[in-house]
Amino acid sequence: MQSWADRYRCMALCRCWGWCMRWLLSLIMVALCGCATVWQEKRESFLERSYAEYEAAQPCCDHYKDFEYERFDGEGVTFDIGGNGPFYAFPDGRSFFAAFSLPSAAAGERIRVKSLLVPGGITHPIQASAMLLPVATFLAEDFSVVAVKEAIPEREHAGWLSDTQAGGVAFMRIPVEASYMVVHTIPERFDQAFRFSRTDPGSIVAGVYVSAGTFLFAVPFAPTGRVFIRYAESDE
Repeated sequence: MQSWADRYRCMALCRCWGWCMRWLLSLIMVALCGCATVWQEKRESFLERSYAEYEAAQPCCDHYKDFEYERFDGEGVTFDIGGNGPFYAFPDGRSFFAAFSLPSAAAGERIRVKSLLVPGGITHPIQASAMLLPVATFLAEDFSVVAVKEAIPEREHAGWLSDTQAGGVAFMRIPVEASYMVVHTIPERFDQAFRFSRTDPGSIVAGVYVSAGTFLFAVPFAPTGRVFIRYAESDE
């Protein structure tokens, strides 16, 4: 039969264990709140710089034919929209841009457009990031506008967080008549965000199960960003 002393020691150990667990959980919650504040500050800092660059920029050209065009080979190109890049007053509003000439083989091809989370990286998770909403203006050989297409990210696309460069993925088809592609954004999207959910099965921190469930995110659209474009695979 267990003595009262043994029972007391057992009860004391249980209380001590309970206090330790509550203390540990409190530390975890404080750390998570602290991280959230730091992430928010990083996002706000990036957006301030992005809008400052946008407000200070001046148009480089008067017409599409005055742009400098890089060759697009379809194998994959990553480029920045913003910074010291060219700036133009598009019909839908002013924007930084990147311009590409298209090979004849690109006519009718389907392309994969990925807007990367910026600043991105391990120290800038989703909560600390923003992104640009890409818009592709396709031009004919005489630089007349053939089509304007928004690369609205697909929320359910499996590849959206599949690599180290997280971002929103969209698909579009290059018009047969297009000889040039100009990638930019539109100001009317600046007050909007890419909203999506991600399910976390849960995790163990210091032996304590601390999180599980579906989490909602809203990544704001910014005037500047980074984009990756390539031909889409047949199974995408």
